[in-house]
Amino acid sequence: MPGSRVVVRFACGGAIFSFSRAVDVRCTVMAAFEITQRLMALASAYEVKVGDESEASLLVQGTFATSTPKLALLSGTAIVATLRGNLLKTKFIIADAAGAELGVVNFPAVSIRKTMTLSFGGRGYHATSGGVSTEIYQCADNDGVVALELRKGVGLRDRFQVEAKPGIPREIAILTAVAIHSRYYE
Repeated sequence: MPGSRVVVRFACGGAIFSFSRAVDVRCTVMAAFEITQRLMALASAYEVKVGDESEASLLVQGTFATSTPKLALLSGTAIVATLRGNLLKTKFIIADAAGAELGVVNFPAVSIRKTMTLSFGGRGYHATSGGVSTEIYQCADNDGVVALELRKGVGLRDRFQVEAKPGIPREIAILTAVAIHSRYYE
């Protein structure tokens, strides 16, 4: 926690030295998620592994036969958050289980490069994919600080590696990757 004290003791030439100092020890470890598309599903479905889990602990399940994307992030059978897109898949709204808006993911209607804008918590983040060979989206604010990084893997099933800095809700991180997949890869 900020303002903690660290004490260092060491020996040199038979003498023992000791000093302490107040340091800021905030956690800067990014949260990691792996999102994998399920094959042969009637509706869009994604398995989500958190951190180094060997089995998926969350599921993103789409609604069958709808004209607009409607997906729910599930923990067991409980809805954690929802993702709703418009007909052209240019705007996706991320909401909590009660329906309150958490964030918005916007895509251009026409674009040469794969780009997106993520807005939540009163801040905006912009990302551009590096191109076809490097499918990496780094969502950075106006100061260039990366809050969320999404890497699309190559394989039979589409897979995203997602890293979110502390303070980014897991619902935002996971459902942003699903929105990117729905817009550019389905």
